[in-house]
Amino acid sequence: MATAKAAIAKLADKDVPGDALDFSLEEKLRAVVKSNDEPPNNHQSITLTGGDGNYDWGFNGKPSMMHDVLFNVHQSDRVEVILQNLTAMAHPMHLHGHYFKVVDLGQKRIDGAVRDTILVPANQSVTIQFDADNPGTWAFHCHHLYHMNSGMMAAMAYVGAA
Repeated sequence: MATAKAAIAKLADKDVPGDALDFSLEEKLRAVVKSNDEPPNNHQSITLTGGDGNYDWGFNGKPSMMHDVLFNVHQSDRVEVILQNLTAMAHPMHLHGHYFKVVDLGQKRIDGAVRDTILVPANQSVTIQFDADNPGTWAFHCHHLYHMNSGMMAAMAYVGAA
């Protein structure tokens, strides 16, 4: 869109690939506060699956988990979650109700940033850790709305929480 008589630059005739979505920035980020150094006692492994032209996104090979609990935690657990992206697209994964620390990028341990959303590039893995300190049932999903709406949304639930 432009106003009348505005100059509009010509786009390149050939496609120019953009920068790859990788860990180059994430590897440089560090938390500004010290986090819990206790080892995790609750280990979860989640695969991000789907795509292939049919847009049936999901977790662990199961699409349409909108009403499912993906994993459970207990109050006071120290939780570690490995997110393995088996798709050809990057997924910004978001956990409601908690902040987590990024502790591994592509099987390289780091003392990373504290976040509530992390980009998991195509065919890569990210490991996060958090303290289960906010009881309830919390959404866990891809922040690409069409991925979330087509199945890459589930929940994390506290055992015994309402």
